[in-house]
Amino acid sequence: MDVDQILVDLDNIIFEDFKVRKNVDGHLIFYEENSNASGKFVKIKTKGKIVAFSLDQNEDGEFRVYPFFNKSIEGINSKNDRIIIFKKDNHLCVFLLEIKSTLSNDAKKKALSQLRKGKAFVDFLFEIYKDSNEIEKIDYVIKEGIFYNDQRKLTSKRKSSKENNIDSISKVEFFIKKANEIYELEKLFI
Repeated sequence: MDVDQILVDLDNIIFEDFKVRKNVDGHLIFYEENSNASGKFVKIKTKGKIVAFSLDQNEDGEFRVYPFFNKSIEGINSKNDRIIIFKKDNHLCVFLLEIKSTLSNDAKKKALSQLRKGKAFVDFLFEIYKDSNEIEKIDYVIKEGIFYNDQRKLTSKRKSSKENNIDSISKVEFFIKKANEIYELEKLFI
């Protein structure tokens, strides 16, 4: 499996309007689109070739990311904030990111649901890629991150933001960290 070629191909096949490009200092900055959100951004330092995109688009008017689904059904069209695909130690890695204003149980539950939908999309993307390129197997590692800007202190019932957890439904590893900070992508995959 040629990880570099997969990244080049994905960069070519993803429609430009969905892509997120590095800023002038070579980093990715992801903003929470909700204007009421206090957790406004996450800045990710990256190295090498990456493909970053967002399905979390403004769906006013006729444009819809998932036009197949009935938009009146609550939650069916939800998606996570950003997806980053990159190479680390010759492995294909996928980082799913969600930004929230609070770390309440409801916000965490919603974030995990959105991240699972992001995982389903990534699985779909790689299945289509495999078929189109007549590739038998693509191995990739997925990790999820929830970033928040909750100013309340962590209580004993709430896990520390440094702990990794496993989503009980998707079985994907995730962590919770503060928003409005700068993180190195490769260190998030340790």
